[in-house]
Amino acid sequence: MSKKVRISEHQYRSLFEEQVNVSYDNPLSIDMCKEDINEGLIKTYPFETMMRYVMEYFNIPRFYMHDYENNGVKCIAVDLPKNEAFQKRVDKAMNLCGYFESIRMSMDGLDRIHYEPKFEEEEQEIGDILYHVTHHSNKDKIKRIGLCPYSKNTLFNYPSRVYFFKEDTPISEIINSAKALNNYAIRDFNDGIYSILKIDINKLPNNVRFFVDPNHKYGLYTLSNIPPNCIIDDGEVVNVK
Repeated sequence: MSKKVRISEHQYRSLFEEQVNVSYDNPLSIDMCKEDINEGLIKTYPFETMMRYVMEYFNIPRFYMHDYENNGVKCIAVDLPKNEAFQKRVDKAMNLCGYFESIRMSMDGLDRIHYEPKFEEEEQEIGDILYHVTHHSNKDKIKRIGLCPYSKNTLFNYPSRVYFFKEDTPISEIINSAKALNNYAIRDFNDGIYSILKIDINKLPNNVRFFVDPNHKYGLYTLSNIPPNCIIDDGEVVNVK
């Protein structure tokens, strides 16, 4: 019977500083040596494949890799030494596998860094209406040019996306999300006044695709622009303070 051997934090840090494994049966180890590889920009590796590649390349023990599921999407949290150069290399490896850093938490001697897949399965059951929450000062500009993927969120380190709520989302869930946005907004956007815009799905271009938001039961996101003609009313204004 195999036996788990736990190593000290010092030993763990030393492993990372001294050795990486390069082999032809782990393409990540080859890609890490190249400067112009962008595999993760176009695909996401299967979860178990990503785990094996990263663990083998960096010698990360399994008990420092914490896999979990959010809203049906498999994610990973990795405990890493507080070494900026090494963490950047892990970020690069995860990016090559198609995963991005979403949030990090400082722990005793380590940082727990969460990664989510860049590309999930496309959501097919959208309904006719979606809701988008934004600070009230953005409303006029959105009605003029539409919604464009970007992020001002300081809690999560998300790539450029536009987030929505499904038609059956309880209003309490939307308001709670607006409160969370307000809590982590920059000063000019934390007065608590938010607009809930209504989007008509039937007016969208055919190439707009939606994906499950791992962090919200009723959430979806898109990487596409949403034209202004799809916004069908001024939106309900709520004060979440």
